[in-house]
Amino acid sequence: MKRPRQLTSDRISNLPANVIDCILQFLPIEDAVETSTLSTQWRKIWAGIPKLVLNGFLARINDHGDHPSDSNRSMLNVYKILMLHDAKIDKLVLGFPGLRPSPDIDHMILYLSKKGVQDLTIIFGDDDIDNNTTRPKSGRNIPNSLFSARQLKLLKLQGCGFQAPSWFVGFGRLLTLDLKKVHLGPNFFNKFIPKCSCLIYLTLIECDLDCKKVELVAPSLITLIFHSDYRSICFKNTPHLSTVSALQDDKYSYKETSFELGEEKPDIAAVFASLPAIEELNVGTEFFLFCTAGHVPYKLSTELHRLKVLVVDNVLLSSLQEARILVCLITSSPNLHSLSILVDVDNDDHQPTEVIGSLQMLLEAEEIPATCFQCLEEFNIHECRGTKIDLELLRFVLATSPMLRKISIEPEYKMDSSKALDFLMEVTQCRRASKEAEVIYLKSHQ
Repeated sequence: MKRPRQLTSDRISNLPANVIDCILQFLPIEDAVETSTLSTQWRKIWAGIPKLVLNGFLARINDHGDHPSDSNRSMLNVYKILMLHDAKIDKLVLGFPGLRPSPDIDHMILYLSKKGVQDLTIIFGDDDIDNNTTRPKSGRNIPNSLFSARQLKLLKLQGCGFQAPSWFVGFGRLLTLDLKKVHLGPNFFNKFIPKCSCLIYLTLIECDLDCKKVELVAPSLITLIFHSDYRSICFKNTPHLSTVSALQDDKYSYKETSFELGEEKPDIAAVFASLPAIEELNVGTEFFLFCTAGHVPYKLSTELHRLKVLVVDNVLLSSLQEARILVCLITSSPNLHSLSILVDVDNDDHQPTEVIGSLQMLLEAEEIPATCFQCLEEFNIHECRGTKIDLELLRFVLATSPMLRKISIEPEYKMDSSKALDFLMEVTQCRRASKEAEVIYLKSHQ
């Protein structure tokens, strides 16, 4: 019998150091720390990984004995890990129940700043948020030490207040700012954002603003996700902004919301003149209310040649004025590839009855067939009620879209199944300009 070959050393230990670091970064932090017990060679390896994710780790520690609300003990565990870590920290993710802005967080941020942290995520506990608002409880602002971390490239915060101190000189390297359930101070847009000259991605979800009128000065900004409480948005200096999703948060009334440019009367043409690079646009009822307060042209004087994706949220197709706005956007976007419409069924019953066929008359005007839907590949309609107006729109899209590949129809959840079937039969019998056009009938989400 052949003698078995003797094993010299394990394969993992012989891997290049950068590969071992990459493996440890994908492990839960407690597993990475436990590798220090394997051998003297592994004792310090975990302490050199540049990315630390501490939220799941602390939750598992609490499951093994600590009370989930014992934030002091959890912060002590954080300190132990940071003190044992003897290398540069590029990324830190921290979050656990009961975590709130405090002197401990202040000291931790100062320590991370000296370590050169570039990617920082801090998620404070939901128990620190008032029940009826996104506003954090009194005295819960992020510590001022954060604004000294000038090397930050990505900052993500949740559940705190955000107020830059007077001595703040700017985040010259910040590329991504992601805020959720954060109370923004009155100078956030007019003083903080302009001092982040390299900012590319800005996300504001369920945030509370002291200043309801937003004036956006962000010359490098490419993507804006703004799903929060606001009353108006003015795109003052956003030449590279290509993706905009600006929706009013559901808990707030949209009736006082608008898009502005400083004029006495709103001007839809001026809004898009300030967005020369727009490629993806997601707007809701507040945008339509703004446009209906002023003149709505049949077609913009300057076409939106770059706009490829248009999502319109909560539009009243039965309203002639809102139908004009929808048609204006369609006719002004010759290279549109994807169009999605969410019908406003909640307010439809409260609208005055418009002349049936008004939308069809607008769509079939002389200028439209030659310019719109020539590049359209996908059309989606949500909360479809199976009305004549819905059918008019679907019939027109099918008949005038030679590149169309898919139409998705999601019915209103209260729609009768027999009515839905009859409506689907009518749609499938419509003439199609594209032989590849497929009609997909989706189930309602509710």
